[in-house]
Amino acid sequence: MSETFHGISQDVFDTLFPYHLVMDDSFRLLRISRGMSRLVPDLAEDDTLEVHFTIQSPRVSLQIDEIMEQSHALFILNAFRKPELNIRGQFVRQEALLLFVGTPVVSSLDQFRTMGLGAADFAVHDPVIEHLSLLQVKESALRDAEQMHRELEKSSKKVAEAEFSLGRLRLLIDSAPVGILLLNEALQIESVNPIAGHVFGYGDTDLVGEPMEMLITERFRQAFTDYCTQYMPQLSRPDMDSRQEFCGLRKDGVEIYVVIRMGAMHVADDTLYAVAVTDVTRQRQAEAALRESEEMFRSMTMSAQSGIIMIGGKGEVTFWNKAAERIFGWSYEEAIGKKLDSCLIPASYAQGHRDGLRRFHQTGEGAQLGNTAEITAMRQDGEEIPVELSLSKVYLQGTCHAIGILNDITSR
Repeated sequence: MSETFHGISQDVFDTLFPYHLVMDDSFRLLRISRGMSRLVPDLAEDDTLEVHFTIQSPRVSLQIDEIMEQSHALFILNAFRKPELNIRGQFVRQEALLLFVGTPVVSSLDQFRTMGLGAADFAVHDPVIEHLSLLQVKESALRDAEQMHRELEKSSKKVAEAEFSLGRLRLLIDSAPVGILLLNEALQIESVNPIAGHVFGYGDTDLVGEPMEMLITERFRQAFTDYCTQYMPQLSRPDMDSRQEFCGLRKDGVEIYVVIRMGAMHVADDTLYAVAVTDVTRQRQAEAALRESEEMFRSMTMSAQSGIIMIGGKGEVTFWNKAAERIFGWSYEEAIGKKLDSCLIPASYAQGHRDGLRRFHQTGEGAQLGNTAEITAMRQDGEEIPVELSLSKVYLQGTCHAIGILNDITSR
């Protein structure tokens, strides 16, 4: 495939449509998007589509005439070597090229892991379904506009080609699975797709002609200007990663966190910039809440009078509070990462401790869980002391950890 498709560079096309294939009329693969290569690693240019996929719906054979008769239908392709993988989308034909644009069908969280997908691979809305009718209407309107233009403006071929490219570009942007804003060289907004409008709380035409910086909070506007100055001259580089996070501003004045990626394209003699926008506000709020919760836990446990320790999946100490330092003589820095049987368990009890810990990590169960017991522990200087132990468990990142609360009962 050439460096551009309808005036759009491969880089920008991959940003707008992460999962696409470009073919000729014999279904020979000419261009494979990075997203499709990730889902089906053995895809290769010059392969035919039927080597890797079968059409699950609608019931048609892989013939160009049959495909184009169903051009307004929603196709589901099933991968031969990954039968759990279905990709839903549409075929669009332009001259000698055939484009398939789709999204992976995910029905469970397990598929996210097996396919190597993340939240960033999906938009808030499924554009293939939500914009299907819009795509059909705009394609029909575009064909009519092209015919009228040829009849009325035959003497201006260059203008006709430019308007066609821009119309096609806007059609593709409107059906993109992410928020897209189209900017001119002055960074004024030329077009906004429905998802970007939803992110910032504006209608489709409310932002046309406005500067992009109005969607960035005031304290981040200089950083956005610097970002544009740095990246815009380099956007043609294939290795350029323009991803950057900013604090955005919605129409209602609410601040949101957005990740921005920028790509450049040429339409006739003009340069346009496509800005892909992803709202990550909920993710940042969840991260902040987690940090606050962790800080609260650390503050409470560090000031507790009882020794509190946490043991990880390999029997290593992952938490050790001030009271544990006082009772056992090991500092926080000395204790973290040590195996419990090397710093707290007397040698005579070490094997029993290891057996019990192994059962705990295999089953999540243990004889002392939920109970309080008196045991013998060892200080840093080798002195054995009686302690009262309360043991519980907690799951962190899918791994079972043991939490022990200990009190020195020597005075009893």
